[in-house]
Amino acid sequence: MPQHPRRAIVRGIAVSLLAAAVGCSPGTPAGQVPVHPARGQVLYKGKPVANLQVTFRPAAAATAGAGASSRTADVPTPTGRTDADGKFQLHTYLGSDGAPAGSYLVGIAPASSPTETRNVMQKVQPDPTSRAAMDAIRGHYSDPDRSGLRAEIKEGDNEIPAFALK
Repeated sequence: MPQHPRRAIVRGIAVSLLAAAVGCSPGTPAGQVPVHPARGQVLYKGKPVANLQVTFRPAAAATAGAGASSRTADVPTPTGRTDADGKFQLHTYLGSDGAPAGSYLVGIAPASSPTETRNVMQKVQPDPTSRAAMDAIRGHYSDPDRSGLRAEIKEGDNEIPAFALK
């Protein structure tokens, strides 16, 4: 008889460990929409532009207005920031996790960088060519409703066609 209680204890532990492993499996946390890896590039007059904030606003939210469904209201706004090569990766919750599947209106605007902040504090003038490009981008592309830029995120890995700004 002493072996039977041990088996019951071992089985109980095994079942508990299995239940814990299933409960800790990766998936979409409660309250979060599933996201898909997404990356792209921003070019201005054919050249990559660094330090731009790229914002993807769900197109359904823009067209639905006040009568938007709860599903549309639950879709977050993914963002990314361009690097020195003008490339960005979208993130919604953590790191470069991606964006929910769907259609988006895109806004692109200059993002403040540590260099810009340091230059302002030291009263250093930025490169006038770069400043003109940033002003043009801010004026034409910062508002997703008026930028004319759109993107589609599909389930799975996404390589977004380059945004060629003029």
